[in-house]
Amino acid sequence: MESPELKQAEFAKMRRASAVVPQVVEAARRARGRPKLEATKELASLRLSPVVLDHFRSQGAGWQTRINHLLEDVVVLARGGTPAERAELTKKIWSYIKRQGLRPAQKVLSAFG
Repeated sequence: MESPELKQAEFAKMRRASAVVPQVVEAARRARGRPKLEATKELASLRLSPVVLDHFRSQGAGWQTRINHLLEDVVVLARGGTPAERAELTKKIWSYIKRQGLRPAQKVLSAFG
């Protein structure tokens, strides 16, 4: 079924949706996307080792977020986080190594201990 072509007079009678049903238009505008975060993330292009990518991708969806969380923790240490923060991160790292059945990299871990 085809719609008939609109005539110029019919176009002249038309009004914007925001003038006819403003509440519907406003609701549609608010519903788009997720709420804005206070601290938004920034898009960056980054080259990572295939070993790193394979490891995180093998854990399933959300692997980029897991990399971000790990890097945030490391930044806390690099900035000289409190002894409690360093101790908590060291526990997280060791727990992760044990859970994944990985061989610890002593040089790296000793830098955070």
